[in-house]
Amino acid sequence: MKKMLKSKLASYIEGLIAEKIASGYSFTASASLLYSFDAFLMAEGLDSGYLDERAVREWELLKPTENLNTRNSRVSIVRMLAKYMTSLGAEVCYPLSHCSEEHAVPYIPDRDELHKLFCYIDSSRSKNLCFSRFDIEYPIIVRLYYCCGLRLNEVVVLRRSDVNLETGNLYIRHSKGDKDRLVFIADDFLALIRSYDAKMEAEYVKDREWFFPGFYVTRHFSKSAIDVKFMQWWMDAFPNWEGKRPTVHALRHAFVVHRVNDWVEEGNELSAIMPYLSRYLGHSSIEETMYYYHQLDAHTNAVKNFMTKCSSVVKGVSQCR
Repeated sequence: MKKMLKSKLASYIEGLIAEKIASGYSFTASASLLYSFDAFLMAEGLDSGYLDERAVREWELLKPTENLNTRNSRVSIVRMLAKYMTSLGAEVCYPLSHCSEEHAVPYIPDRDELHKLFCYIDSSRSKNLCFSRFDIEYPIIVRLYYCCGLRLNEVVVLRRSDVNLETGNLYIRHSKGDKDRLVFIADDFLALIRSYDAKMEAEYVKDREWFFPGFYVTRHFSKSAIDVKFMQWWMDAFPNWEGKRPTVHALRHAFVVHRVNDWVEEGNELSAIMPYLSRYLGHSSIEETMYYYHQLDAHTNAVKNFMTKCSSVVKGVSQCR
């Protein structure tokens, strides 16, 4: 059942959500935070009808159960609401900018671990025959994260019309920074995707809108559903695992780390490759791509060489500006 907004800011919140969805954004997680803000205003007696300083400052307070990154996500959504309200002529108090001091260091699975994980997912079967189509969806979904280095949301919101099975490319819409881009698929992986699409059309969902239909065929998978499923896969594939586990997003990190390691060891010139890799990933600069090595231990000597060479690349680019 759909949640109801109850505060005096409900019309603004509804307007912002409608605008983002109409623009093509997947706004489910952000909308959930806005609903939480609405409930917060009511529960704390801050429902004045204005986005005033008292409400904003109370919302900014760090909860005992959350880290800085989580708090900052909450605050950024209210900042978005403030901008929207300003565009409509309302006077608002803007949240302060809070820099996070916490940088989660992801666990990057190696190739052997990924091979074991993929084999487990390939062999898994749904207990409910009604959802046997998931058995052919999941292996392709998880490989897209690693083989193409896609972000979590970029895979689940793919429409069938965004996947060109002839030329072998994906059209990524409204990604981070509201940027579109083309992502090309390797030939061997493209063959798997073509086989998957043909089977989905013939046996499961004819003329589907979403390339990966979720629980309801008229909707795509949610990010949280894939997050939870990935955790289950990892725990089942590695029942004796101890320590930090990778997340879905760690597969994007692995895509960068493994490929750059290979390129460096093969003697490729990074100054020529890095701009293409950055564009492929949807980054606006080489520095963003280098961040995938930030705080990571060196997996191989190639990583050390990569960091040294890329530093010179970045300096060279900066001098040319």
